[in-house]
Amino acid sequence: MKSVNRKRKIIIAVILILTLFFTWIIWTNLAIKTSDITIENNKIPEEFNNFKIAQVSDLHNRKLGDRLIKAIENESPDIIVVTGDLVDSSHTDFDTAMEFIDSALKIAPVYYVTGNHEAWLNNFEDFEKRLTDSGVHMLDNKCQWITRGDAKINIAGVKDPDFIERTSLDGIQGAIVTENLKPFEPRIL
Repeated sequence: MKSVNRKRKIIIAVILILTLFFTWIIWTNLAIKTSDITIENNKIPEEFNNFKIAQVSDLHNRKLGDRLIKAIENESPDIIVVTGDLVDSSHTDFDTAMEFIDSALKIAPVYYVTGNHEAWLNNFEDFEKRLTDSGVHMLDNKCQWITRGDAKINIAGVKDPDFIERTSLDGIQGAIVTENLKPFEPRIL
């Protein structure tokens, strides 16, 4: 009898632990977390005081409904930067990704740099065309100037190293930065 009760307690404990674990995984994958970071530097022109950047990364085709867009909208950013993995290479859905992009573009200009999941796509060129056709600024190994009044700052992006080499980084990302992003000040990377 004691053996049966002990087994029952172990089974209940395992079920409880698994339930908590899976609840935590689901919550962390669907939760929206915002962090406010203030950058102060005397090289930043005064015209860029209170300039807001919303940064979004690693959505992996998740459908978050209007929650993410409303959270971005509430921040009133001057630009939105998407820093890779908007899609998931294992179950890619360009339409879901473009729904987010189209909504984000209604809030502010969108700047995009690729992640490893974009590098793993067989048809990345199709996705890139959809992004650029919609008005997204692609920053893969490129720089662009953002102006405010008479002042300007440079925004730059580095293409994910997986576009070049998937098996070993061996300093490739550092070499890309050195070669493609010559000194501009101030710069957002």
